[in-house]
Amino acid sequence: MARDYLTSRQNAILHLIAEGKSNSEIAEVLHLEGKTVKNHIRRIYARLNISSRYEAIKLKLRVEGDING
Repeated sequence: MARDYLTSRQNAILHLIAEGKSNSEIAEVLHLEGKTVKNHIRRIYARLNISSRYEAIKLKLRVEGDING
């Protein structure tokens, strides 16, 4: 499960990505610098072996479907 590989902060960022938020919007919501958000996203991609927001959203929705379904 993807959530097991991510920190709580990374899970929060992944959730916001899935909501369609931009990096600057994520930074504002979580009170972080934009560069910090970019670093978290880079680490999320590396941990989940993905390379795009599209893949991140697709994986998040699949995991949520497994949990809720």
